[in-house]
Amino acid sequence: MADSMRHVPLRRTRILTTLIGSAATVVAALAIPGTAGAVTLGSTHIAQGSQAGIFCGGFPSCAFAQTSLPDGVTRAPFKGRIRSWKVNLQDPGSLQLLVLRKRDDGSFKAVEGSSPRTTDVDEVNRFRANLPVRKGDLVGLNLLDEDIVIQVLNPRNARSKGFMPAFDVGGAQEPYGPFNSTFDELQFNATLKR
Repeated sequence: MADSMRHVPLRRTRILTTLIGSAATVVAALAIPGTAGAVTLGSTHIAQGSQAGIFCGGFPSCAFAQTSLPDGVTRAPFKGRIRSWKVNLQDPGSLQLLVLRKRDDGSFKAVEGSSPRTTDVDEVNRFRANLPVRKGDLVGLNLLDEDIVIQVLNPRNARSKGFMPAFDVGGAQEPYGPFNSTFDELQFNATLKR
């Protein structure tokens, strides 16, 4: 009897070890971007204190897109849908989320756009969306009035492109040189899901 009692705890330990190992594998898989079927496009520092802001510089409308980040994803790694987006505003106003596709000639096309949103909240704003995205697409923002200001972090070795005027959905345009930056992280993002 003593012999069989020694084996029971050993079997329970092996089973428990196997279950814990399996659970750890599942948790690790969910932590890898894209594996769980969701990824953040844009800044992961939305609520961080800002040093500056971007705006249309006296023009009635403009647009911006983040094209690279030192520690974030800017291009969609898979085909899916944007289900929500966030933006940190210094001065509120009207804006619109865009799905942008870079073209071979260096221009960008606004292939999709959310409904325009107007807010009076000068901090992090959250909105729902349902926009289709292809692998490689970028997200951008139309600033639909000259007073709205998006918070930015700088210097961050992050590249952004500016456009003037704001995009018409379906339209394409070249970046507007004076609005381009090699150091600003725009404090907005979108959640892409499969």
